[in-house]
Amino acid sequence: MAKQRPLYAQLASRYVKEISDGLYPLGSYLPTESEMAEQHSVSRATARAALNQLVLLGLVSRHKGVGTRVDSVRPSSGYNPSATTVEDLVYYNSATIREVIQVETIVADYELASRLDDKPGRRWAHVTTLRYESGQQQTPICLTEIYIDSAYATVAEKVHGYSGLVVNKICEDYGVTIDEIRQSIRAVGISRDTAKALNCLSEEYGLEITRHYYDTHNSLLLMAISIHPSSRYTYTSSIKRPKNLSSSTTSLSSPEAYVKAEK
Repeated sequence: MAKQRPLYAQLASRYVKEISDGLYPLGSYLPTESEMAEQHSVSRATARAALNQLVLLGLVSRHKGVGTRVDSVRPSSGYNPSATTVEDLVYYNSATIREVIQVETIVADYELASRLDDKPGRRWAHVTTLRYESGQQQTPICLTEIYIDSAYATVAEKVHGYSGLVVNKICEDYGVTIDEIRQSIRAVGISRDTAKALNCLSEEYGLEITRHYYDTHNSLLLMAISIHPSSRYTYTSSIKRPKNLSSSTTSLSSPEAYVKAEK
């Protein structure tokens, strides 16, 4: 059974679309809380929460005594892979190309549900993709299995031809905000089918990177599992001494970590 989205999120999503469609152009003002509540038969608290969500998405700003002004027609609060606000996160180079292999709806079994931290029996949109380095589409960098919560399933059909991160498309279409990304990395044996898709040896080992994307209510939006052949991906990190430590200090109680990905 699909998970019901909060009413304020549904309302915010509606205004995201209306702003994107030009119903509210740049510099115009949205209805007030009371007007919005009356128009959509919701409480003022729900209207306020929806407006706050639009503020978080960078679409509007609220001005006391004036109203809520439209500042952008596209959300700006998705995850930016080059941003440093989410530390120690490895992501693909922006120059890579995504090829969609399959889009389907699946029902999570016990094994998948445990990885999704969810109950078995729920439906998820499932998208399988390959990533290539630009100009070198003979050898894939990785294969990625993307699982999208059924509440945002329409995004699955829009992945083909969309160059940004899939989770950002969820933010754009539904007016939600990414609050946390949890990442785990482990070595795995590459299965025969995956090896065939990646054009590598089935007995080769690979690096599996799993990322869970959560919204501001700690609800999972999307899980992505990427398999990289060991010969095509290297995870490197460096830990630097904080600048405020004196030269006589030998311990590093709160190091600054910088992580980057190399092919």
